Amino acid sequence: MAPASAFAEAGEGIKTGNYKLSLGTSLSTSLDTNLFYESAEETDALTAATSLLIEPFVTLSTVKTGRVDLSLDTRVRWQQYLDSEDVVSNQSGLTADLSGGVAFNRSGAVSFAVSDKFVRTNEPPSNPADFPYNRFSNTLGATLGFHPGGKVFQHYLSYDWTIYRHSEEIESLDKQSHNFRLNNYWRFLPRTAVILTGEYGITTYDDPQRDAGLANVDSSPLRITGGLTGLITNRISLRLIGGWGFSFSETGETFSGLLLDTQIAWMFGNKEAGNRLYLGYEQGFSDSSISNFYQYYRPYTGLNIGIGKRVKAGLEVDMSLRSYGGVAQSSGGIDIPAELSDTLVTGDVFLNFFIFKWWTADLRYTLNANFTNDTVANNNFGSEAVRDYTRHAIYLGTTFRY
Repeated sequence: MAPASAFAEAGEGIKTGNYKLSLGTSLSTSLDTNLFYESAEETDALTAATSLLIEPFVTLSTVKTGRVDLSLDTRVRWQQYLDSEDVVSNQSGLTADLSGGVAFNRSGAVSFAVSDKFVRTNEPPSNPADFPYNRFSNTLGATLGFHPGGKVFQHYLSYDWTIYRHSEEIESLDKQSHNFRLNNYWRFLPRTAVILTGEYGITTYDDPQRDAGLANVDSSPLRITGGLTGLITNRISLRLIGGWGFSFSETGETFSGLLLDTQIAWMFGNKEAGNRLYLGYEQGFSDSSISNFYQYYRPYTGLNIGIGKRVKAGLEVDMSLRSYGGVAQSSGGIDIPAELSDTLVTGDVFLNFFIFKWWTADLRYTLNANFTNDTVANNNFGSEAVRDYTRHAIYLGTTFRY
């Protein structure tokens, strides 16, 4: 192996052979206006909180695709809430995202790749409590690729095994999933392709019931989709994917319906600036902890622009109209309405400042708002939880990298 050598300027990493090692630290502060996702109908004083975050990271990447390509991305973040009240300060905790993989012969006719990803989250609960929720997941995956003849036709068969674990307060949500996926591409133009995809999963819970007596329902979702993706002109790209899906829940209601994933984007101005205006729509279903599944209809739009060489800005707004099927039956003193629906609105606005290659600064605002009239009653404590909430957050941070 060639000796390690730093690139010409800080921020470009350390090169050794065909691999590049980068390391750095992000420092930021945040303001959250509704830490516990409370509804204004429940309290006159939402719990706001400020925090400090530190996140060191290390990445390893391949400079040029070869016979063996390695990747590594390791990030660990500590978030410290600054408040004298224990109910807020006790939400402080560790988040980790560790992933790595190795790929063989990606430029050849047959390729193979394996990967692993571990995630630990630290999340405030949906009502004031002296402890956070910790969720752990680990995904081990493998992909076999077949792409002869200059990759005009490409086929990838993949398998992922994911284990989910939770902290003691919600450990009855522990589960695992096996996911099989076949992707087929026909690239009839250099940057445009026809896609046909089949995906089948098996999700099983460790416990048939949760502590509150609500049932955990296993499922075997199936999705079959196909369509077109890529450039239709030098400046306009189109993604038009459609198909059908089934949730195949073990008991109760099962989803069967149309799947859509569409987006049109316009790249304008200087291409190197990455200016892009896009509009999209998604329709499908997903697993839910309070029902067998939820069905969603999600329109969204966004804009990314570059201002000179040192500033990038962007925004995205989306709205998900969700209806829940196979809602968990009321049990153990928990009273859940037989029919649930909500509208989730999210927004994201950011400014990135590239001061030097080794130093960047970031300003970000996010909105999360859930609109619904549904309430969940806990008769054991004589209380009701309103699922309606509005949450604003502002982040100001800086990153140093070598």
